[in-house]
Amino acid sequence: MSLTAAATTTTSSLGHKLWKAYLRQFCIRKISMPKGILLDRDGVLIENRPDYIKSIGEVQIIPGVPQSIAKLWKAGYTISIVSNQAGIAKGLYSLEAVHEIHAHLEQQFRMYGDGPLHWYICPHRDEDQCACRKPKPGMLQKAMQNSGLVPGLTWMVGDNKHDIAAGQSAGCRTALVHTGLGKSQTFDPGKAPDWIGAAMPDFVDYLLSK
Repeated sequence: MSLTAAATTTTSSLGHKLWKAYLRQFCIRKISMPKGILLDRDGVLIENRPDYIKSIGEVQIIPGVPQSIAKLWKAGYTISIVSNQAGIAKGLYSLEAVHEIHAHLEQQFRMYGDGPLHWYICPHRDEDQCACRKPKPGMLQKAMQNSGLVPGLTWMVGDNKHDIAAGQSAGCRTALVHTGLGKSQTFDPGKAPDWIGAAMPDFVDYLLSK
């Protein structure tokens, strides 16, 4: 074999090894990407109330939700709750009351499993023109950034067209549940969610079956 041929063979072999190493690292990074899901609260996790949920005594967890939260944790998902809470700005309840409700819900969820769970709220009214109130995507973007989530691999689940619009603006895939306000929602052409179903546990079963 000539020196030129030997050099070509060596270079080709080295290039092949480098390519295999790159593919291996790419696959590792892809596999290890954190999995996340964003959930609205009222109408998705707990029953909606027209006069707002102001205390633990008014909380009614939708059947199957705690078990579905546990399924997501077991599958490696980071869960973030993203909820508009304009009742705070309206003086109907306090931020402390919201924290108490969330602590109660988290206690109920952790009876069935354990995993990362984060709470995000927007306390503003529409007229406050904030960046975090859905349908604006600010709250969702913050949740994804804090957990290192990739928008295109993250789902936003809600019962309201504002949840869906926020998810779409943030680059997420979107799911609408028929609990809460879900059955009454209508969408313009091209604005419909990626999945529509009965309730949050049905969506979780769909997601984990993929």
